[in-house]
Amino acid sequence: MQRNNELIRLLKLIENTPCYLPEKVEEGIFYDLKRVKLIDDEIRSSGSQYKRVSGKDYYRLYAQDSLENLSKEFSEILLVSSHADNLQKCSSYDDRTEYIKGCFDNAATNAVCVYLMKALELPRNVLFVFTADEEYHSEGAEHVARKLKNQFDNVNVIVLDVTYGFQNGVDFTIENDFIFRNAKGEKFIKQICNVAATSGYSWNFLKKTKSHEERYIQSERIKQYMEEGCKSFSEVKGPDETQKYKKKGFNTFSLCLPCSAENDLQMHDDSGFRISVQILQNYTDFLRLVLQGYNCG
Repeated sequence: MQRNNELIRLLKLIENTPCYLPEKVEEGIFYDLKRVKLIDDEIRSSGSQYKRVSGKDYYRLYAQDSLENLSKEFSEILLVSSHADNLQKCSSYDDRTEYIKGCFDNAATNAVCVYLMKALELPRNVLFVFTADEEYHSEGAEHVARKLKNQFDNVNVIVLDVTYGFQNGVDFTIENDFIFRNAKGEKFIKQICNVAATSGYSWNFLKKTKSHEERYIQSERIKQYMEEGCKSFSEVKGPDETQKYKKKGFNTFSLCLPCSAENDLQMHDDSGFRISVQILQNYTDFLRLVLQGYNCG
């Protein structure tokens, strides 16, 4: 295995720069700005086409042009959402083996986003957001969703996070599927499943039991689009940012990175948990394939 040194560099840098969220903070904003300032600096100094176009306290939104200009050019966008807040107060980084240990909820997918914005040419209607307050009330997702709802006719959202357990060795999981039962929803999820089916990677589908199930494409139907790359079809429990995005009428699901943590205590403990370098790189590459091939036409 050849390591992606730039991705690992960003992972270490971001993991070592906490965005600590104290339990008693109720405003739903970034309490600790060090990580989001670091992300700003990394993107600004890299020569990337991406720049921060909206947000400060609740979220930081990055695009290749102003929202005003993009809304004239596109009626539909794809948003990649990665919460930047964390509950740990310190770093536990160790990368001496093929398994890296650290406080990666959610530094791991923060690093993936920064890497992709810096390294690739992506469609102009692909946006990235780093959100606050996911661990409690997801106020960051609420605020950016409200902003984008006023700008674009159709918003599709991929929420990035880590997921419990190594998931029988798969490269990623698709979770919390809220895909509306209409032509736009059908097209979006078929694009994702087609990329997955031809990527050579493996994944688990952790469906979400939904209230008002009739509004959404049935998880069992989505499973039929996934072909043999899907290794397990089961149920996920617990909310995440998809709850905020679907309430605004956005098609959304979570794309999650498997890790060693088996429960909330391990996920948020200062001692950290392990992720596989190879699986992190495969996860990043799959997201690259999705974004580079995104077609809203």
